[in-house]
Amino acid sequence: MKASLFVFKLGLLIVLFLPGSLIVLDLTSSSGPGLFLASLFLLAVCVTISYVGKFTISLGLIKYLLVVFFFIILHSIGVYYIFDVDLDFSKLIVSLLLVLLVLILTRILSLQAKIIDDLNFLRVIKFISYILAVLGVVTISFRELNISQSKSMFFFSEPSHYILVLLPFTLFYMIKQASVHKVFFLVFILIVFSLLIESVLSVFGVIFLIYIRFYYSAFVRYIFPLIVLLIFYGVSISNNEFYEYYSSRVSLTSDSTNLTALVYMSGWERVYIGILESYGFGFGFQQMGIAGPSGEFRSILNGLNAHGLNLTDGSFLFSKLVFEFGAIGLIVTLFYLLSIHKFIKILHGNMGNKIVFFCSVYLCFFLYLFLRGGGYFMPFVALFLISVFFLKGEKAFAIFSSKTR
Repeated sequence: MKASLFVFKLGLLIVLFLPGSLIVLDLTSSSGPGLFLASLFLLAVCVTISYVGKFTISLGLIKYLLVVFFFIILHSIGVYYIFDVDLDFSKLIVSLLLVLLVLILTRILSLQAKIIDDLNFLRVIKFISYILAVLGVVTISFRELNISQSKSMFFFSEPSHYILVLLPFTLFYMIKQASVHKVFFLVFILIVFSLLIESVLSVFGVIFLIYIRFYYSAFVRYIFPLIVLLIFYGVSISNNEFYEYYSSRVSLTSDSTNLTALVYMSGWERVYIGILESYGFGFGFQQMGIAGPSGEFRSILNGLNAHGLNLTDGSFLFSKLVFEFGAIGLIVTLFYLLSIHKFIKILHGNMGNKIVFFCSVYLCFFLYLFLRGGGYFMPFVALFLISVFFLKGEKAFAIFSSKTR
């Protein structure tokens, strides 16, 4: 039990905070190397704790990894020969190996989460929540006192990455908190934080959390979205200087000059390209920005000297999935969308800490999928995979032998 608690707590900390730290320190330009190091480090810790001879990888997991490996390879080879496009095979292979490592890493952490009891799990979640809260307060204080105007937040290279990690922890407390007054106080704090940090994603995140928390309220479920849409429409057409930051980002028109809005529209354009231009086949794993047409919005971004901005990630994961895997990306996304109601129901079913937290992560993935993502190798994606493995609970994928438990 103690070993599992140590591995889970340490693993979660390095997965959430190491990748962004390396970017902030200018040691790398993406989260991939950070997740690679996190995976190797955690594997080394697990082997050490398990006395080497007792460390095993089950046949079930090997089969699972092989299916993923050969699917991506065969799909990429198919793209190469069917469309005669130049693929970056070195990037493909390196990324594929990283996928396999991350899958092993997240499966290990999901298993440790199963082993530890609910109370110790809650202590880990509280510990990380305190770190995130302090990080937010310190960052805002530095900005308000003009100590630092940097977009980075110590362990996160930009506010959106921090917010994506923060939201499931916040939803967890909103669900577990019985007092409605305390829930609204938490929402109020988040709204103030959103305004101070100037993040559209944070605003959408607060709206999303309110909707999920009060999902079974008829007003919130049906009337609240209409009110939100009217407010955002008003903000988008407002000339008020206070709303200018937000209006420029939610005004999604072809004559926009805001880079955030243009990148987001480019992402949806590349969804269209990924389906129609590839005949539903996609352009290959990790080939966004390398293979296939770029689209009109990318041309506008190039004209604004923003050629590389979100070129390879589409600005949200759905764009990248569909562009690279075509109809398969659409189907996977549809399965996720169809499961949302089920997980909201589970979330409100008076469940234990583990179920509530991992359901919160699963649901908050919606924002990463459709609003703001950074590709496959981000801390939040790793957290999502841990939740999927945990909630699935498939024993065939066990990594440790029974002797190590």
